[in-house]
Amino acid sequence: MKEPVASYTEEQVGNIIRAHIEKEFLFRSRGPALGEDNSLITRGIIDSIGIFRMVNFLEQRFEIAIAPSDISMENFCSLRAIRTLTLSRMHGRGERESA
Repeated sequence: MKEPVASYTEEQVGNIIRAHIEKEFLFRSRGPALGEDNSLITRGIIDSIGIFRMVNFLEQRFEIAIAPSDISMENFCSLRAIRTLTLSRMHGRGERESA
């Protein structure tokens, strides 16, 4: 049986995100290892289309909703930033504030 997403630790979330980025965006790269704070954008790993691919992955894999206002370079600039966004949505279960 699959472990409930809500029970994932911060480390597990980070490892899942890292594995996805390595598989989907770094499959041809043989460069230096990707650090927590390395810029995914500056290094050319993720572009604007890649951000939307990441949003789709995160929403499906972690059962969260990412609001359009969360789709920014700041939230997708590094592994740490993506993990932080994901964890914040997991704790809030992705619910958007009422307007």
